[in-house]
Amino acid sequence: MRPLGSGRSCTTFGGQALYRVLPFVEGQHIERVSRVRLTQAALHDGIGHEWSIEKIMATLTELSQKELPQNVTYEMAAWASKHRAAQLSQVVLIEVSSESVAEAVCRLERV
Repeated sequence: MRPLGSGRSCTTFGGQALYRVLPFVEGQHIERVSRVRLTQAALHDGIGHEWSIEKIMATLTELSQKELPQNVTYEMAAWASKHRAAQLSQVVLIEVSSESVAEAVCRLERV
């Protein structure tokens, strides 16, 4: 595997490597030997499915068995910085009567 930048070129995969990169690339031709393309949209999909940019770069580096070219890492980092996400979390609001009570609550150990 030889990763190429800017989403303009395709990379050829065979075997299990294809399944490792599918979460963050666009499949161009999927058969015994497959071609994929790394694009900003595909990278954002991967990040949206809990892949960090670090994990994506590490996977590509491992599969290529060499360092990613500097222009590829810069472009991927730029794409990742444009990724916007929101997450809804359930929280508990604790209202206290004074600062001393707040400090006491903060000192409590987790049960």
